[in-house]
Amino acid sequence: MSINIKVSYEREEELQAITDRLQDLDLTLETAPQTGQWKRAYLKQKPVRRPVNPVKQNT
Repeated sequence: MSINIKVSYEREEELQAITDRLQDLDLTLETAPQTGQWKRAYLKQKPVRRPVNPVKQNT
């Protein structure tokens, strides 16, 4: 499963506050040069592969 988050912000401080709160998720930040009042950024996490049939251990 992968995570894609679209963020709209006006100031760089707003984007920094969001990335600080989500730092535990190991997200990559993608931005492009933009003009106008609202800017966009995309936070993405690579898909995590999990085993289809995990082996159950009897304890």
